[in-house]
Amino acid sequence: MVTQLKNKKGIMAVGILCVAILLLFYYNSEMNSGQNVSQHYSTTITADRATFGDLKGLVGISDFVVSGHYEDQIQTVRNTNESGTYYSEGNTYRFVVEDNLLGSTPAAIEVYIPHFSRHTATVHEIAFQADIDEPHYLEPDPNKQYVLFLKKVPGTDIYSPSSAPFQIEIEADRSVQLMYNMADLNKTIKANNGDSMLFIAEPLHIDDRISGLKFDVVLEQIKSEVVTKIEG
Repeated sequence: MVTQLKNKKGIMAVGILCVAILLLFYYNSEMNSGQNVSQHYSTTITADRATFGDLKGLVGISDFVVSGHYEDQIQTVRNTNESGTYYSEGNTYRFVVEDNLLGSTPAAIEVYIPHFSRHTATVHEIAFQADIDEPHYLEPDPNKQYVLFLKKVPGTDIYSPSSAPFQIEIEADRSVQLMYNMADLNKTIKANNGDSMLFIAEPLHIDDRISGLKFDVVLEQIKSEVVTKIEG
């Protein structure tokens, strides 16, 4: 009888020990899993740019308005500052001018189209970096006709967008489209530890009053706005 009692106590002790080990394993697992939960962050990218969706605004902010077509790409331009905290890239293209609607340019000009800007966000000593496309970046089609709204880059012979958007594409049926990047420009970057950062690109809020009009109508409106700009 005493032997049976001892055996029962031994079995109970072993059972209690096993339960304790299981509880300890479960506790440690929960603690470790809690420590390894991936964190998700977000940051909003803002930009100081002129935005117009009407001809009055586009002509008003421009120094040059030209019509014509693109040819080949000339160069990639890399922009940065002395501290290295800013970086962006864009491409320049040869544009054959068929008509000067505002201002006077050579028969062929070099047009700069911004491509992307680089942004960094740091959280808990982890640096997340993303290249975010510009909303007015679109690869030009050399087979299409365009109207461009431009300013000249100071100290250079390069012309750049006066607004975002800055170009009107003329379709085969002579209707027009105000061209800008309507894709989702947001980008998520993941760190080695599983954390992620969502870079939210500030969208273009365009009240598009141009797309769908016929080119002849657009041309007359541009000429009228140019006269008003010069006389004003």
